[in-house]
Amino acid sequence: MIDRMLNRPILRTLRMGVAVLAIYALLAPSARADSIAGETLVQSSVMVAGSHSSVHQLNVSGPGVLTVRLENISWPARLDQLDCSIYSADGFLQSLNDSAEWKFATTGPASFYASILAGAGGHLKLGLFSIRVTFESAASLVPIPAAAWLLGSVLGIFGIGRSWRGRKAQLAGA
Repeated sequence: MIDRMLNRPILRTLRMGVAVLAIYALLAPSARADSIAGETLVQSSVMVAGSHSSVHQLNVSGPGVLTVRLENISWPARLDQLDCSIYSADGFLQSLNDSAEWKFATTGPASFYASILAGAGGHLKLGLFSIRVTFESAASLVPIPAAAWLLGSVLGIFGIGRSWRGRKAQLAGA
């Protein structure tokens, strides 16, 4: 009779433990090489008819990584000229030509400027380019380690084991 009384709570607790482990597995972050979060400062595609120039102000809130990605898109033909110059308050930092990507580690709050010059060629004098500037704060570059999720699941298993022993002692004393 005691065995039948023990089987029901044990099976229920076992099912509950499996459900808890499944939830931990679903909530655990998957391993990946890319960053967790980033702020997009500029994202645009521009169609050029003849020539184009623009300046974008890029304000970063603190230490992190500023990424500038420039792409010359073949529609209807590639642009003959596509240049992007990056400046800070201290002066010139980097020049990007055609399709390129540049990453820069910032040490604190700052303002940067991206100056774009584009010129279309070909028969139609039309072209297309895109620019994307993102900023990743240094705080968002540190993920929660998987060890924390593992520790939580182990503590949950120990808690289930402790409740089994307590339930078994109660039934044995009754």
